[in-house]
Amino acid sequence: MQTKTPEFLAKGTYGCVFYPSINACSGKIENDLDSDHYITKIQKYLPTQYDEIVIGQTVQTLPLYDHYFAPVVKSCKINTVHMDYNLVRTCATIQNELGELNTTSAYVSNKIRYVGKNHISKYLQRLKTTPQKLYSKLINTHLHLLDALQLLDSEDIVHFDIKPQNVMYDEIQDVPIIIDFGLSRTITPLLSPSFSPIRNNDDEAPEGGQRYLEQSGEQFSKEFEKLMRHTFVSYDTYDYWCIDIYILSNIGSTTYLKPYQIVSAGQIKTILRGFITPNVLAVLSGDEVHHFKKRIADYFLSFAQENKTWMDVFRVLIQNYKKWDNYSAAMTYLYSYMKAKSTELTTEKSNIREPVEIQQYLSLLKNIVIAMPYERPLAQETQKSIREIFGYSEPERESEDESYATESTDDDVFY
Repeated sequence: MQTKTPEFLAKGTYGCVFYPSINACSGKIENDLDSDHYITKIQKYLPTQYDEIVIGQTVQTLPLYDHYFAPVVKSCKINTVHMDYNLVRTCATIQNELGELNTTSAYVSNKIRYVGKNHISKYLQRLKTTPQKLYSKLINTHLHLLDALQLLDSEDIVHFDIKPQNVMYDEIQDVPIIIDFGLSRTITPLLSPSFSPIRNNDDEAPEGGQRYLEQSGEQFSKEFEKLMRHTFVSYDTYDYWCIDIYILSNIGSTTYLKPYQIVSAGQIKTILRGFITPNVLAVLSGDEVHHFKKRIADYFLSFAQENKTWMDVFRVLIQNYKKWDNYSAAMTYLYSYMKAKSTELTTEKSNIREPVEIQQYLSLLKNIVIAMPYERPLAQETQKSIREIFGYSEPERESEDESYATESTDDDVFY
């Protein structure tokens, strides 16, 4: 049964989202029978599309997955010739430079569960006039999100794109839902023994010196570089990426950093100059930023001082992969809270007005942002720290699907 006409909902880099969902796989524009419960994302076909589909299938095997995630549940390649031009022209990314229907590119249609129209930052902004409710939802939604990250960790999946726009607030279930697995990757292939360091334990080159290292590097170079480019899609600075991902993206996406090349201080300084983003500057004080810059410089320059290779850097940083999304979640909640309060988090006035537990919570998140890679906590550890701040007990794992739905109410007070 046809419901309301599909409408443009949002635009992304490679395509657009329409709601109610469209049965574009049939070669025409019409509603699905269950279209009110789904959206359709039509976008240019990319080689990474396969990853999103496979990861979506894995996510759907996780316990109570629809309480935490909204992955792609159906996908197909489509021909835009069959599409309704009146609908297509609302989406600039599937038009050519003349504003006409682009029939030269390949497109895919992805069906995804509809989980509401407000991402977490917008939802929290709606609560800014009722601080008690804001604090309650801030903490409970973050705890729920950390549960979701632990589920991804269990499958060695890194989302790589946790940010306010990809954490939607499902007002029916009263929980945040992670969406958009387009950048998500399973990290297991990069943990292969074939990428183990060739350097000796004493950090001296084997017999044959640098020439041996270069020849050995060539043996793995093609496979390694292909996998790195596939996993780390860009070396551009991204607001919600930790320094580990940024460094690894440079290793994977640039031509001047070779796996078995000795790290130089000049290379480190050049890379680090691009890391501090507007969001980092927004959530940290000037002193915190200065201290953070010095610490990351000292940490990564130590690789050059110890004559390490970029492969050595990779092997150290890749071990932290289960902590990366936790960093992004901390940035998401710091930034969302800042937007909700409409004031700098570091001002004296803000600190006075906030309960001490909220101040401790914000301090915890800041410490995650400024932590060195080896210091950064796992999602489970952050969740435990938050519970300790607010005096929460651990929920029963077997009734986890009900714990957040019943635990949080508008009148909850945690301080």
